[in-house]
Amino acid sequence: MTDGKLSGNHLLLGTDILGAKFEKGKRHSLADGEEWTVQSLLEQGWTLQVHQPQRFEDNLWRLCASLESSLGCLVGCNAYITPEGHQGLAPHYDDVSIFCCQISGRKRWKLYSANPPLANHCSGDLDSESLGVPLQEVEMTPGDVLYLPRGVIHQAIGTDETSVHLTISTYQRWTFGDLALKAVEAMLSLPPLQLALPDIARESLPVTQGNVSNLSNGIIDAFIALGAHMENYGNKIAMHAMNALKHDFMENRLPPHPKQVADKGPCPELQDTIEAVHRNFFHLFKEICTDVYPRYNEKTRTVDISGREDLQLRLVSSLGNQRDSHMMPPSYISNEDEYESEQEEEEEEDEGDEEIIFPQSYESVVAQLFKGNPIQVKNLLLNDNEEKISFATLVWNLGLVKTIIQAPRKRKADTHKTES
Repeated sequence: MTDGKLSGNHLLLGTDILGAKFEKGKRHSLADGEEWTVQSLLEQGWTLQVHQPQRFEDNLWRLCASLESSLGCLVGCNAYITPEGHQGLAPHYDDVSIFCCQISGRKRWKLYSANPPLANHCSGDLDSESLGVPLQEVEMTPGDVLYLPRGVIHQAIGTDETSVHLTISTYQRWTFGDLALKAVEAMLSLPPLQLALPDIARESLPVTQGNVSNLSNGIIDAFIALGAHMENYGNKIAMHAMNALKHDFMENRLPPHPKQVADKGPCPELQDTIEAVHRNFFHLFKEICTDVYPRYNEKTRTVDISGREDLQLRLVSSLGNQRDSHMMPPSYISNEDEYESEQEEEEEEDEGDEEIIFPQSYESVVAQLFKGNPIQVKNLLLNDNEEKISFATLVWNLGLVKTIIQAPRKRKADTHKTES
């Protein structure tokens, strides 16, 4: 093992695998730059943490993708191999909710009260002696699953045999606090919402910022004004805030396993029937058109951003997402060599576009499709046959529908004979 990036079937130390050991109240990390084998590390008492094994293990890929579809947010996974009688990590709490799944061997867990409850940050290493008596102690055996909400302090120790367990993690930065941050970002960055901001939220800071009390009062006034602003425009602001969280999810979630991808058949024609597939891997966003500005009423000194004509629909697909970088840090995602980049570009071209923007008037036909019932192209809720075929082709290219052929298609030569 050497430091580097996953290549083929090789797991690399410092990137895909980390080594940790907790001894005498202190956690030690495995140093890079030396050659190791898994066996030698385990013999020396190191716990091996395998980062995001769903990137290369198909069963975990399918599990995490299924959980992401069910929960509606990102799901990560780590695998831990701990030699008998050893402990890898110091006591700590996480900013994610975790399902601990014991695969083989046994492990003894000590759980302490959450402090703070539902933490939105990781604690780092905690002092064992300051934790007091555990609230609960659990010995995990193969097949057991332990759920740890965010903020629950925990530590785990191997027993009399090598232990292997998985942690399935989710709900990271997925709180009302995170949604509120996105709401403020939307109000500050989107032209249709900027003009509607309260005056106090748009005022410049004073030239000197040394008076902390004045700054604190200004922040309080801004929050009060923004709260009142939400009363007037809350639905539009909340829509954009949630769209931002959902768009990040759609960009970074796992694609479906190839065996779960349906054959979409030939490009649909007017007489064919289409049926929505992979609906869990698509999301329909309603959003304010960023090139449409709000209407300012001089008399009432209010801004109107409620018009439905200012909305558009964005249909986003995650079918073409990359599996091999799922849930890895930005530092991992580096430029591939020229050949791999060309290959990826070709694959993306084959998969078609990843999103389509529709006007608000298409809301009914998109809803008709998302109901999941097979529907003939000629019965789509659109004005004319050309528009129906164009819409069906777009969503077929995106992978949202499969084609069910209703009758044998005439060859072009046969069509010409009939017309003559």
